[in-house]
Amino acid sequence: MGENVISIDYLLQLIESQSKFKHNLVKSDICPRDKQNYRSCEKLCAALEYLKEISGSDATVVYINIIRCVIIAFIDTSTTTSDRIYHAWLAVFLCRLWRTWLDLIPKRQLDKRISEMNNISEIAKDKFKQKKTKRNFFITSPSFLCLEINAHNFTYLTLLVVKNQLPIETLNVFLFNSQTCERFFQLTRSITGTFSTCVNFSIQQFLNRQEKISFLNHIKAQTNSSLTTTTFKFSSHHKTQRNSKQSTIQPEKITKQQIEEQVGRAFSDAFNLLVPLGIKQVFTQSIDVTMKQVSEHIYNHLKKSSTKADFLIPTSIDEQNAQSDSDSEGSITEEDEQNDQNEMDIYDDEEDYDGIDEDNDDILTSQTTNNRLPTMKGVRNTINPDLKDSYFLVRIDGKQKYLHKSTAIWYLTDKKYTLSSDRLTRVMAK
Repeated sequence: MGENVISIDYLLQLIESQSKFKHNLVKSDICPRDKQNYRSCEKLCAALEYLKEISGSDATVVYINIIRCVIIAFIDTSTTTSDRIYHAWLAVFLCRLWRTWLDLIPKRQLDKRISEMNNISEIAKDKFKQKKTKRNFFITSPSFLCLEINAHNFTYLTLLVVKNQLPIETLNVFLFNSQTCERFFQLTRSITGTFSTCVNFSIQQFLNRQEKISFLNHIKAQTNSSLTTTTFKFSSHHKTQRNSKQSTIQPEKITKQQIEEQVGRAFSDAFNLLVPLGIKQVFTQSIDVTMKQVSEHIYNHLKKSSTKADFLIPTSIDEQNAQSDSDSEGSITEEDEQNDQNEMDIYDDEEDYDGIDEDNDDILTSQTTNNRLPTMKGVRNTINPDLKDSYFLVRIDGKQKYLHKSTAIWYLTDKKYTLSSDRLTRVMAK
């Protein structure tokens, strides 16, 4: 991206050079094989300010900013409607400008820039030069199209609310993100019981389980409400109680002019974020850096690369299977397989991992900095004398603190361990 490289090496440098109390990261959080580790994405976004202190990490900071914008726009419950519009389009425009820059710069000039970089190793330079197409320097097409579709869809829903064609509750998009659906599915599986080995079920069984969940949620809402007079208390985990206290911003109705202002501000901020990376020179030589010009370039590119399928033409099952097999084989190149293998070789020593101390992993994703130490339960200024055997007396930043034993274990742990039967481990890239 521009004159910098997006690399996990900068994150490794952050982990090794700064205190874990600041970044809250372990090496397993940046494992390239783990494609469904959303928790690590939250931790990376929270450590963004400390990553900026690492020399040469500008492109990596922009890349993580894209992830952070997606979390704020579509997952965070405390985001206002105008902020959702802004962050959704900020992520889109960052990717559009990045993709346009890649299309405009010649491949030979791109290789020359990489060879002149002093902050990456010779092995990494050779790896970048082996990439035959510039597409490998960009995010995957499904990810890019997902950003575009979600931003356009949310903007369209907002406009329908402005015209009073949809209720304002439609803008609660955080209720429909993948993480919410994943948690609901995990809860549905847990209904089977502690000693049950059944993990799959039919649609009818799923509907029966979701009816049980509905009753449980109703009881939980009634007992935890301040208006109820019952003495019955629904048991809940202490982390769930803490999360329920976080404010959920009700969506507000905004005007069409406010939407246009947020989209325009997002484009301006996206360009300003990329200017320090050295992309402006390439743009000024080819096209005007305006929202219209960049959007038209991306539109023409997507139009050329897209294919239309006529689903009205009847085909036999054998023909469909043959076509599906040919599509899947053509979509995987030897170069992609080699790149995946290179990434896996880096982390062969990190087969197993998962959390040690969940209390020390709490993060506010809307923030970009881990201001963890003042509020961490395992680090205190004073303690109960009866619990003195559970704490160490240490000095942190020149101040005397009491460090809990479990927090000390968390601090000294550089991996996350998990069982080999863990479902998230089974879906990791091999």
